[in-house]
Amino acid sequence: MTKKILRGHQVADLTYYMMPGSEKCMNLSDAGTGKTGSVCVRAYQLSLDGVKTAWAMPKSLLKKNKDELIEFTNLEPDQIVIVDGTPQQRLEQIRRPAEVYLMGFQRWSEDWSTILDYQPTIRNCMVDEIHLGYKGPKSQRTAGYWDSMRQMDFGIAMTGTLISGKLETAYPAIHAIEPRYYFDYTDFLNQHTIRDIWGEIISWTGHEKIRAILHRHGIRRSFEQVYGKESVIYQIERCDMSPSQRKAYTEFEEKGIVELEE
Repeated sequence: MTKKILRGHQVADLTYYMMPGSEKCMNLSDAGTGKTGSVCVRAYQLSLDGVKTAWAMPKSLLKKNKDELIEFTNLEPDQIVIVDGTPQQRLEQIRRPAEVYLMGFQRWSEDWSTILDYQPTIRNCMVDEIHLGYKGPKSQRTAGYWDSMRQMDFGIAMTGTLISGKLETAYPAIHAIEPRYYFDYTDFLNQHTIRDIWGEIISWTGHEKIRAILHRHGIRRSFEQVYGKESVIYQIERCDMSPSQRKAYTEFEEKGIVELEE
């Protein structure tokens, strides 16, 4: 099999993972910029030092990321185990000697302690698309991830959309990478929310602190930085309006005509 070679920016990402202080970090680069290649090589590097890796992700990515591990590294297929299936099947899988164990978000959150019982040299936890798996600060699944990270010496959280709508969506990744910034989720809210007299959140604040934390513990590459500026192509297509769209358009049209006449 022809092996893939890291591109320049992926080599720079890998170098960042290896720097002191980046043992636990985030890759916040845009989708399609090649985050996977550098983390595959990072897992392989650590395996050469006796450190095994657990990699949590959407289950739809399990086969794709296993293939990427094989394509980017010298790991053999039998050194990469996908943990999925019935309880008995999963037990057999985690008992197998390997270097990297891939699984869904829920599986790692629920079974990480059992997995470490059989594979105690797992000390690296990577999470692909963390915003999909561990976005709820109050969920049991996120709590399980946080507990597992206390046992890890290394970790990489990957997503191109860490903050989605509310500033609090950044908290799970920040707490996993470096929990000392905030005592707990309540402390995060106290520092970053503005509330009305009834205690309801009406706005978010302290963006500068979040930006500084992400800059300190993460890297980000935009699609344009990696591939260059692309020309915008406009493609106009006619489409039918839904009943609600037609109603809103008709109201807008009628008001517009009245205003023009006036």
